Amino acid sequence: MSRRGRRAVLPPTDFTTESPLAANGLVVTIVNKAGHGKDFAFSDLPVPEAMQRSLATVFAAQQAKWTSHYSATAAWNRLKVFANFVSSLETLPDDLTGLDAAALKRWRLQNISTNTGRTTLRVVHRMLRDDPRLSEGPVAEELARRVPSPKPVRKSYDEEEREHVLLAAGRQFRAAWLRIRENSELLERWRAGALDEGSRDWRLGEALDHVARVGDVPRTQLPSGRQAITNRGLLGGRDSEHTWGRLFLTPSELTALAVLLTDRFGWNLSVYDRIPAPTRDPSVAETTNVTYQVQVEKRRAGNGRWFSTENITDSGADSPGRLITQALQATLHGRLLAGPGGSAAVADSSSASPGTRATGSRTSATAATRAPRRPAQSAAGSAPAPAAISRASRFAPPATSDTAPVSRAPAAAGPSPSTPDGRSGRSAGPATQPCSGHQPSALAAAWSSH
Repeated sequence: MSRRGRRAVLPPTDFTTESPLAANGLVVTIVNKAGHGKDFAFSDLPVPEAMQRSLATVFAAQQAKWTSHYSATAAWNRLKVFANFVSSLETLPDDLTGLDAAALKRWRLQNISTNTGRTTLRVVHRMLRDDPRLSEGPVAEELARRVPSPKPVRKSYDEEEREHVLLAAGRQFRAAWLRIRENSELLERWRAGALDEGSRDWRLGEALDHVARVGDVPRTQLPSGRQAITNRGLLGGRDSEHTWGRLFLTPSELTALAVLLTDRFGWNLSVYDRIPAPTRDPSVAETTNVTYQVQVEKRRAGNGRWFSTENITDSGADSPGRLITQALQATLHGRLLAGPGGSAAVADSSSASPGTRATGSRTSATAATRAPRRPAQSAAGSAPAPAAISRASRFAPPATSDTAPVSRAPAAAGPSPSTPDGRSGRSAGPATQPCSGHQPSALAAAWSSH
């Protein structure tokens, strides 16, 4: 019954929930609160098929206890540790019923000495106890043994250490923001046709346009099959800050930004995982200050208290909103590249394609907009950023109501980075021509605000 005294609508009498266990008994689908499903394939575990089915059954029985994929994935990873242990036994049992107390004692001794191991024991034993075949006998007694709680090993920073961390993070992010700003201004001048064709700045602007569209600098295919950076001397080096990092944040710089945002606003990683774009609506008689509306979702606050709106104003260098402005500017090219089809609408630092959720990291760009740098690497051209960094960088392109969208040329219009036309530092195709499919006011407006 609701608070107003109305009874909730009951489902039909013949309603039944769909089983999370697939018909073959080897795939479990866990559905989170948002209604999205995630599959876990037990056929990948290095144990006999009968044990795979038994583990899938006890894993599926946890569906009612989990409301997020994070919880299910954490349990799945610990179950894989147990499967690897079982596969290392001298006599491999066919099913869970083949486990004896001696094997479980070895399993306990192997994990009891660390906090991670204790958590693994607790999670795995809880699932195994759901198997009715293990409810009696020495195995059941071993599974019922108490597992000590993890010992606290974390220590909070004192005020001096905290200030030291914030100072280092601020310096790192500001250096990155200034680097991206400088290169973005040069890129905008190239797109506006304000540079002398053939000059060093013009050639560098052409390379930056390639980076903005593709996510990497132009590369030349060598006879050995490897790809070398085209015009490395022009770029100043082969490291990330001289190549794709001219327009994108590196993973360590994203970490620095996350540290600053967390200290300033108290957001944790789960907030970054779901935060939509900060929006900016026009203010009456307001010409200097910018107020962002940030929709914050905190699942741990409890049902009915998940969502809140924070108004953050950029009124000067020391105001909280200045960090939001700089974060949007520093992730501008990353959000454009990761937008639908490699294109997005943008008119200033806080206006781009609405409804898009993307990261500001170059490593998070979709594979459709990139060509792989090397076969052994990921489609993004380098190892993906760690999960914590990816979550912290989820500033999706914000939507505004007072600006018209500006279209950018899709990345598909240009060639891949490995198909140069034989001229130094230039890729074939019309997409490298300045002002083709671009409106110079887009980036200019983005960097003119504050």
